[in-house]
Amino acid sequence: MRDDGRDKISKRDIFLFYALPIIISIGVVFLLNKNISSDTINLLITIFSIFVGLLLNLLVLIVGFRNTIMQNAIKHKVLDETFYNISYAILISVILIVLLFTAIVSSGIPMQIISTTSFFIIGNFILTLLMILKRVHMLLTKQDKKPQCSDSNAKYIEQSAISKNK
Repeated sequence: MRDDGRDKISKRDIFLFYALPIIISIGVVFLLNKNISSDTINLLITIFSIFVGLLLNLLVLIVGFRNTIMQNAIKHKVLDETFYNISYAILISVILIVLLFTAIVSSGIPMQIISTTSFFIIGNFILTLLMILKRVHMLLTKQDKKPQCSDSNAKYIEQSAISKNK
């Protein structure tokens, strides 16, 4: 949630990952009057249980991948951030599973509160998952390239190397 290169908390990220899902979930539940049904609760518990398992596997892969990129500081930083994002996604998935399981077992909690909280967590999870995918893609595709130079610079470098050898 911090801006890259600065130590300030990003207001844009706070809005995107927390305020926007809250606004949308409140709008869906209270303005559109949509609550989660018991069939949807069962489906969500199944889906997020599967996601927890997959994310735990990805976490293990990230830890194993860490030893291979120790030389590259940028990739190491992205790998650490990806690790934290995956851990956060697992945490909010488990929280959602517990909340939904509690909704099945207990009838004392109003369905509007459960629906609003569930929609918020689902929205936050989707955004976090997209961030994880972006970072994993960057880790796997970004090549360490040598800086490109123009033709005139290349000729100058070549002539300098030839003159040093004489």
